[in-house]
Amino acid sequence: MVRRSWREQELCPECGNEMLVTDQKTGEITCSVCGFVIQEKDVDMGPEWRNLDEEEGSRSRVGAPLSPMYRDHGLSTVIERVDEDAAGRKLSKETREKMLRLKKLDATSQINSSETRNLQQAVNILQIYYDKLRLSKTVSDRAMLIYRRALKAGLVRGRSIKSIMAAATYAACRMLGTPRDLREFERSYPAVKRKTIAQGYRLLLKHLGLKVPVADPSIYVNKIASKVGLDQKTIQEALRLLR
Repeated sequence: MVRRSWREQELCPECGNEMLVTDQKTGEITCSVCGFVIQEKDVDMGPEWRNLDEEEGSRSRVGAPLSPMYRDHGLSTVIERVDEDAAGRKLSKETREKMLRLKKLDATSQINSSETRNLQQAVNILQIYYDKLRLSKTVSDRAMLIYRRALKAGLVRGRSIKSIMAAATYAACRMLGTPRDLREFERSYPAVKRKTIAQGYRLLLKHLGLKVPVADPSIYVNKIASKVGLDQKTIQEALRLLR
């Protein structure tokens, strides 16, 4: 009988569910809701070949990890412009023109997707908060997963993309214990008011069932202390009073 363990620190990139199952025998990680295989059985992550020219960089046998920042989690194929085939032979003019047409068609099909345009706008908003609030990649990835779930649930329809993205980012901060308040969000991007963010946050909690832990007040002590210049003795006393 194969033992299984629950993983609660990650989210399924497909549906956003938190309860993931790890098969201890094969190492596979799957979503308990949609069945999406997040990580297949353990593989050798080392290079599959030896580099002949180290200046070209390390060639990895596996691709980049899944990213919620992309419409398809980064799994799509990008048609690059090349002038040579795999054997290094120069392509004919007709072949190069055909490849260029395919590249343009591929780019156009992605741009014309309403979902792609929606997600691109959301990513642009998230980038502002990421830079201004100095968020971690973990927080930004979680925010994007929450936004994707909101989009899939139809919560963005009839509402502004920027307000739901702001609310998703705020929710991600709360879920991961990153102390950022609504005033900071409003200062970072004045186009979205804190009242609007709060409304969007409550909407996400209600319809997505997000599990947000009660904020630990002690995590705000150092933040406040650095702003007003408190000494270490005062900080320790504040922490003692909070216990």
